[in-house]
Amino acid sequence: MDEGEGYDSGNSGEYKSCNREYELEDEPSKDVRVRPLSPGSLPGELWDSILKIVDDGRALLAAGCTCKALRDIVKEIIEKRRRIGLFDLASDPTRGYFLRGAKIEVVRLPSWLSTYDMKSLRLPRLVIMSSLSGRSLALALPMRCALSALTSVTSLTLTDIHFSSFPNFARLVCALPNLATLSLRAVTVNDRGSPTLKGAYFARDLHLKELEIEDCAFGESHPIWNLLTAPSLSDSLKHIDVHSHAIDSQRALQELSVPPAASYSENLVQLTTLGLYGWPLFCDGDIRSTVCRNVLSRSSAGCISAIEIKYRCRHSPPHLNDWGSLFSALDDTVAAREFSSLRTISVSFEANHPSDVDYVRTLVGSQSHSSKWTATFTMSTMVFKPRSVDETHTVSEGGPDKIEVATGKCTEGFILCIELGFVHNKPHKVTVGYVRRQSP
Repeated sequence: MDEGEGYDSGNSGEYKSCNREYELEDEPSKDVRVRPLSPGSLPGELWDSILKIVDDGRALLAAGCTCKALRDIVKEIIEKRRRIGLFDLASDPTRGYFLRGAKIEVVRLPSWLSTYDMKSLRLPRLVIMSSLSGRSLALALPMRCALSALTSVTSLTLTDIHFSSFPNFARLVCALPNLATLSLRAVTVNDRGSPTLKGAYFARDLHLKELEIEDCAFGESHPIWNLLTAPSLSDSLKHIDVHSHAIDSQRALQELSVPPAASYSENLVQLTTLGLYGWPLFCDGDIRSTVCRNVLSRSSAGCISAIEIKYRCRHSPPHLNDWGSLFSALDDTVAAREFSSLRTISVSFEANHPSDVDYVRTLVGSQSHSSKWTATFTMSTMVFKPRSVDETHTVSEGGPDKIEVATGKCTEGFILCIELGFVHNKPHKVTVGYVRRQSP
């Protein structure tokens, strides 16, 4: 396999590929009545030769479920095909059906698009990457037409690529007719030329379900966000995740900046979650509180139904006071704006080391809230984990009749998730929940 081409490896008995899952059971299905290798049937060598030329991936899998012998033959065939290079797809009758993800260098993309009949390929996921950061990509019309024939591709990842203009970027993304997931990693786009896609004919069929942006310092005014103006996104886009691995606070703030238009645009009525993840940010100082203030002050207040903040700490003893500053940031920003759809707020603290339960209760209970916050929200629960201290404390300020508890999923607005700190499993956790008071 040439450098710049790739595949994703996995367990020998299970085959997954974006929206597909493949599994060959240890025992044949009880519903299968055919026993291909029973006495008098074709020998295994002939079955091996036959199955190697099968061009239907589903038929090949079905054959592998008939008996143990064919299961082993099919497993071996699939394993080889999952490690095939992109420029060797002609030797695979299923044309990449079993590839988890196909990777190709940006400089080799035009050559690859010209090599094969794209209509015959069955790749579920395509990764276009550059070994040299910032290499430019601009596909001419014939290349985009070839790309549009990849109807099997539902997931596209762009890594370390530069686009000279927003139209070049948008036309590439919109070329894939069945694209559902778009991931941008360290992608840069020239900020000149930023038309919206509302009236763009080539964007009429863009039906993204998930948009993931990682380590891209776009900022909230970058033209990249005009991708969200594609008219058909109103029926599809449900998740936007923005990740930052920056340690520098200013860089992290820029990478985690999302414009309000990305939240309240009429094209995003199906949006259910907007996630912002600043994993490497230190928990000492006020950088995490600053990130929360920045996000909340620029978000579409009227469209948020729930706020979930996860604060992770690796220190011993845990930095509970820094976590406590989040409550002030929440109060300042939520009370200063009209979060008309907001029903619940959750603030959690996850640590490697145990916290003093009584101190946590005192810290949370001593928070001084503004009059608007007090009139709008009330603390409903405080949950400690693990089991040794697992208990739920319900606070009913003024009586339970003044607390509005959600009994089902809110159908209006989306959930704003903010995660600060590394994701590694933290055994100790406390979660404080707030609910909106009922209107008088």
